Amino acid sequence: MGAGGFGQVHLVRVMTGSKGTITLVEDDSLTLEPGGTIVGTGQWAVIAGTGAYAELHGQGTAVGVVVKGVVTETDTGSVHFD
Repeated sequence: MGAGGFGQVHLVRVMTGSKGTITLVEDDSLTLEPGGTIVGTGQWAVIAGTGAYAELHGQGTAVGVVVKGVVTETDTGSVHFD
């Protein structure tokens, strides 16, 4: 994929809205590419929800790219309610 392993990232994201919260966890492996671009690839999952999202579950993959301090991330996967 690239010039070499760069590190690992563990993220916890809490998204809050008028109907409740969604908490995601994401684990990524980072690679340093030629020219200084950083590429992160990993997995994400819904680990908690409140209010309207209390029964939300889901998981998927994440790909992020950092170029000159600008982060672009694409998450794909699926979510569902029990």
